[in-house]
Amino acid sequence: MTSAPKPAESTLRPALRLRSLRFITDDEIELDFEGLDAPDATFRATRTWLEDIGIWLYNFDEAFDRLYRGVPIFQAGHSANSAITGAWAARDDVLPTGASYDRKYTAARAEVERRWKESHPDPDGDPT
Repeated sequence: MTSAPKPAESTLRPALRLRSLRFITDDEIELDFEGLDAPDATFRATRTWLEDIGIWLYNFDEAFDRLYRGVPIFQAGHSANSAITGAWAARDDVLPTGASYDRKYTAARAEVERRWKESHPDPDGDPT
């Protein structure tokens, strides 16, 4: 009885857990992973706007792709996709400050008041 040969060390995929991510530029993120059965690792992801079809294209660096995306049918690391797309969505959603915040807050309060009055009419018939 013969056993299957063990894969060469270079083909093993290390178990990694996302530790942190940080923006290098508006369109590049660096992801730091804690090695669970291997040394820690860092990979990069980029996004490119495809003007002709109006979508973002997200890519991981070659090292990540080689380790986790190169096996047909089995591809790992899909949660990293959610992490980077969510991080870019949060980065692009700039929180208002100063006068911008005041305008948004005032408009929101007015809308809440309008909806309240619309759904809770005055029992005395007074529209205000």
